[in-house]
Amino acid sequence: MKKLLLLSALLIFACSSDDSSDDSSDNNNSNQSNYFFEFELFDVVNRVQGDYNSFSVGGGTNNICISGAAPPIGWNTTISIGDISATNYISGQNFYFGFMISDPQIGNDNYTSSISLFGDYIQQISPNLYFSEIEGDFDGSGTHNKLTNITITDLGELGSFSDDMQDFIPGDSFKASYEKTVYFASQNTNGPGFVFNIPTLMRFEINSIRGR
Repeated sequence: MKKLLLLSALLIFACSSDDSSDDSSDNNNSNQSNYFFEFELFDVVNRVQGDYNSFSVGGGTNNICISGAAPPIGWNTTISIGDISATNYISGQNFYFGFMISDPQIGNDNYTSSISLFGDYIQQISPNLYFSEIEGDFDGSGTHNKLTNITITDLGELGSFSDDMQDFIPGDSFKASYEKTVYFASQNTNGPGFVFNIPTLMRFEINSIRGR
């Protein structure tokens, strides 16, 4: 019951998929009681997958895959790996990635209004954690740490509580994906600030049960 109250208060719910296969494309035929994300960055494939009934929303020590509406500012999604010993851990290293989409719509024209990203393995390559979709971008341009062309294939449907308020019944999955080469920052040797010149593929696929 404590877990359900936390979910209700935070307006965020576990992500849905079919974990009968490790192929993420199979997850679009989602069983609502399951969740998953796959996030690739610097050749590390981070994946969490499990059953909704065992989902937890604690803190940074958990593996998190949560999504929910936060009116009036938009739609928030958070994925992270905080515990590689957890049963829902599949692969990858410790990291945290969260993003906000102000007005999510079906299609590939969705973009972030804010992003949070950190992780030791990422900081070893780019300590400042700044990145851009534009090669050669510069610090202060206002275009860094933003993603465009995020594809949403399903806005999903709201979940609900059972009549006795003891169980949460997941709704249909919110599905989002992204794949693009982005450029992380290094120190600018020709002047102050950073230059975005460290290329890597950023890719994610997330199936989220809708919150409010």
